[in-house]
Amino acid sequence: MKERQKQVRGSRRAFFRSVAGLGVAAGTGALILRYGSEAQAQTTEVKAPSGQGYVETDHIRKYYETARG
Repeated sequence: MKERQKQVRGSRRAFFRSVAGLGVAAGTGALILRYGSEAQAQTTEVKAPSGQGYVETDHIRKYYETARG
């Protein structure tokens, strides 16, 4: 009888582990589907530097002004 209980407990644990694993996989897949295309779109908008080096833009000047005071 004890051997049967161990088998049942073991199979229940294996079942719950697999259900939990499927839940994690489904959640990850949902996040990728939801945010994956947005992240890909953002990375394609970034232009490669043209080799000019450091360029002080308006938003950087504003940051410098706020950091001084």
